This record gives sequence, structure tokens and C-alpha cells, in this order.
Amino acid sequence: MKSICYKGTVAGYREFARRELLKAAFMGQTIARDAGRIQRALDRAAGQDRVRKVLGYTKGGIA
Repeated sequence: MKSICYKGTVAGYREFARRELLKAAFMGQTIARDAGRIQRALDRAAGQDRVRKVLGYTKGGIA
């Protein structure tokens, strides 16, 4: 069985990875068929999360 994972923060998942998963679902992709493509999208989302974390961007409040 193929699997996918997201290596980032919960806030990053909510902001970046969830969007990528929804895009994959609306395009009709499945984990069984398109795990590599979905994983690359999640890796890009985790990269965006890391950049946001390094630069110190937060959504409201003090980090």
C-alpha cells in the first residue's frame, strides 16, 4: 500500500497542505494511483511552511 505524509506544522497544514489535498481530490487523483504526485505537492507545502517559519510570518498574535 502506498502512503503519503506531511512533515510540517499544524498551522502549515491548514494553510498550505490542505489546499494541495483538496486540489488533488477535485482533479480526481487517488493515493493508489497518484501517490508520488500528491507527495510532491505536500513536500512543496511543507517547504512553504518552513519558509514562513524561518521568516517569522504568523497569522495574528506574537510567535
